Amino acid sequence: MVGEGDGRFLARFARVNPQSSIWYIDSSARMLELARARAGKRGICYSLGDALAMPLPNCGCDLVVTHFFLDCFNAEQQETVIARLANASSCDSKWLISEFRQPASGPAAAWARVWLRLLYCFFGVATHLRTRSLADHRPILARYGFRLESEEISRFGLLTSELWARHSGPNAQL
Repeated sequence: MVGEGDGRFLARFARVNPQSSIWYIDSSARMLELARARAGKRGICYSLGDALAMPLPNCGCDLVVTHFFLDCFNAEQQETVIARLANASSCDSKWLISEFRQPASGPAAAWARVWLRLLYCFFGVATHLRTRSLADHRPILARYGFRLESEEISRFGLLTSELWARHSGPNAQL
């Protein structure tokens, strides 16, 4: 789990999957502290670090979880972080993603554009986030052998939850 924040999802996941071994990475010491307090230590290794730069061993992770994480990066940075996480995962891994999204057209598209602009402005001030627009993670995941298995869209098209599965075919860069 990378950039998962205060550990709400982590705590639920660990409770439902008590036999799992979880590596939890966040660049904020405060978020790691909150996650540790919420989820405990059993079966969880907490790491403070930047997913763009910290060492990520090829450990064959069978699940990658990134909730509202990829939208913090521009396209070039997304390429780097997705490549690094894909290389740390197994050839049959899954990737669970929750992100903001920009609908292509209609009233939902206009509504999302306004909200996304406000959100990026807020997070730019609050966290010094430099990214100001969404980059599309989908083609990058596909280049690393992942295929979209299911998607749920909510909040008038502004949010997406996606489950990707690794496909180790001839076009996969493992």
